[in-house]
Amino acid sequence: MAPKAAAAAAPAKAALVTDADVQGTLFRLTILLATSLASLHEAHAPAVHASSSALPAPAFYASLSRQLHADVLALLHVAQKCASALTLALRRGARQPAPPAHGSSSSSSSTSATAGMDGASLAAAKAQLDTLAHEVLPKLAFLCAKAARDADVRVALDAPPSAEEQAERARIAHEVEALGGRVLPPGGKSRKVAGLGVGQAFAKALAQRVEAVLDALVELFTALMDERTHAAVAKAAAARARAEGRRLMLRAQQRAAAAASAAQAREQALQATAKVWAACDEAQKEMPRNNREALARRWREREEVMDDGWEELKSEAGVEEDDEHDDDKAAASVVSAAPSAPSTQLDDDDEDPLAGLQDMQLTLAEKREARRYVPLLKLGRILHRAAGRVALAAPSAASCDAASAAATSPQAAAAHALDLDALDAQAQRLAERQDDVVAALLYGGAHGMELESLGSDAGSDVEAEAGATAAVAREEEAEEGHEAEADDSEEEETQDTASVCAAYVAAATELAAALGVRLADAAPTQALPCRTPAAAQEQAAAAQPPQPQEGSAKARHTLRMCAEGMRKLAASLRVPAAAEEQEAHAEP
Repeated sequence: MAPKAAAAAAPAKAALVTDADVQGTLFRLTILLATSLASLHEAHAPAVHASSSALPAPAFYASLSRQLHADVLALLHVAQKCASALTLALRRGARQPAPPAHGSSSSSSSTSATAGMDGASLAAAKAQLDTLAHEVLPKLAFLCAKAARDADVRVALDAPPSAEEQAERARIAHEVEALGGRVLPPGGKSRKVAGLGVGQAFAKALAQRVEAVLDALVELFTALMDERTHAAVAKAAAARARAEGRRLMLRAQQRAAAAASAAQAREQALQATAKVWAACDEAQKEMPRNNREALARRWREREEVMDDGWEELKSEAGVEEDDEHDDDKAAASVVSAAPSAPSTQLDDDDEDPLAGLQDMQLTLAEKREARRYVPLLKLGRILHRAAGRVALAAPSAASCDAASAAATSPQAAAAHALDLDALDAQAQRLAERQDDVVAALLYGGAHGMELESLGSDAGSDVEAEAGATAAVAREEEAEEGHEAEADDSEEEETQDTASVCAAYVAAATELAAALGVRLADAAPTQALPCRTPAAAQEQAAAAQPPQPQEGSAKARHTLRMCAEGMRKLAASLRVPAAAEEQEAHAEP
């Protein structure tokens, strides 16, 4: 009788879970989340292949992208299910409260979400937390690291060692290992192979979506912690050396408001669960399936930013029309279009003392100068849009490999593949140079002096009187040299604007050249760094040049027209027009 009773009591004893066990699991999960979030921002060295003959086929990386996308979505679905089951356990425990078991560190006065829950509810909650700790978080971190490592494919430039060199290296390694040491592999230069790899944009988008879900899980685990666990997390955060881990830990300590009761703590946990679901749903909808989808989204987002800068310049300069969006018509007409004459007054924001940039208004001369650059920025926007169409319409290495039966090697299939990540970086530089042009026209020059004086006080009365006396003493000298100083300041501002404008046009020209567009007045370009491999590219380009599609050919024509138009406009903007000079002298 006694052995049967002991055997029946064994499962019940094994299934007994206390609140302290759940809190301990939450603490370990927080540490694991800190490590996972830190790993998302770590740099992963890509694998370097010894020779081009050892490269995987382009179809391998296309399949790898699909597999990574599917695996991450499956893990996010598991995270949603665990969050839902955790919510059900909290509700069931709230309906059936029970005093904590003997030996538990929880007390009836605890305000944590798991306080007072029965053993079955605590066991169910801990099971979901264990699933997240053992199945979801490590695998998500591994998949993101896998995507980062396989984002690029590189080939060693050094010649492979001969048999004698390999034998000598093996002998030296054997001797060093016998002494307890280890010989590191020899380092060397390598080059990137375009068209191979899952892509940098895809890997970054994957890590970004996973990071959003992990942040939501941090908030959920924080809502489930009691005061003692929070104190332990704070202590671990202070002792953690890595910056990313410290950032996560400090974020976990930030509680909006301490719960007054266990019921309120459960309500906060339910709200955090909803955020986990929202983050997972957004990731499932927005996560790209491959590098092209990620780059297409980045291109659209960058277009919106460039449109905002162009609209800001138009608004400040007083341009009220010229809203055409047809690429060919705009590229042909903007070069010869005259700047619009009407100007508008900006609304002042006197209620905001820190709105210095909004309170400033351009003078009539500055508005005329800014209007001269509006067509240039419009051509840059159209060029960026056309470059995106050309780049994203180019055939991938995988499609070339599948379509060409004569392709006997991955490097032959990727001979005409573009390095889309490099093109995206060049397009990003174009957007940054546009921001520099807008900033130089609207906030540069004399406006920098005004910005410095916005937050400064007038000073004491003695300093004001001394300054006034010095100003009166230098009044005659200032009047004599005022005209020369004004000319010098205008020349410096013109040089600054011209330099950022030249950098803007250079970025546009480089983007067009990277896509194989040669300008009419430009010298033949060298081998593009974004195409690879170099030797195979020259042979393939001479034997079988790529044929662009109809839509790509139209975008390429627009790209060339915009690049040539920007160069002509930049040359004409170096010297003010005669009509504008006469108008400037006629102004009162």
